[in-house]
Amino acid sequence: MLKFFNSVEFDSISTISILILMVFCVVLISGCIQGTEKGGPAIPAPLTPSEKSIEEQYSLFEQPCYDEKNQRSCHAPSSFSGTGTIVIDNSLMEASPHWILLAAGKTEQEALLAFIQKAEATPEKRSEWSRFMMKMWMKYPVMYVENGTSAKLVPGKTAYAFSLTPDENAMFQEIERYIAEDMGKSSAKQNSGS
Repeated sequence: MLKFFNSVEFDSISTISILILMVFCVVLISGCIQGTEKGGPAIPAPLTPSEKSIEEQYSLFEQPCYDEKNQRSCHAPSSFSGTGTIVIDNSLMEASPHWILLAAGKTEQEALLAFIQKAEATPEKRSEWSRFMMKMWMKYPVMYVENGTSAKLVPGKTAYAFSLTPDENAMFQEIERYIAEDMGKSSAKQNSGS
């Protein structure tokens, strides 16, 4: 079951789960199509030391996980969309309008980063978006809390600490706008048969 707002329950293959899976599938598929149409992605500019530091920190970052049943920390699954019963806690949805991008397991994060690297944008913009997402996943971690056969996603920090700045909100909106436009283009291409 997928439970929203602590009252409405959906089967594990619900509209929301399907939406999340579709977004990440489209991200992966359109990224692959774009890469082959253009002869592969452009070679990005060399990273500055601070950019390398963000990537190094992100590569070491482990999403927080807590086992309520045994009251101890645990290892979060690599994919949140592949888990069975999951609850998206109200506090996560209320913490940010961009919670769906933050509530991603490592597999979904890697898919989004791969999509961004193949985006029809300048290498600098793609690099900026990628670094931004890595920073946001570390700054606003989503905790995977398991309890036997069910799990929930909650903010990994207090609601106050989970408050995005206006610049962060603007960058999320820019990335979400690009994803929506790209999905629209991909859909139009598929519907026209090209």
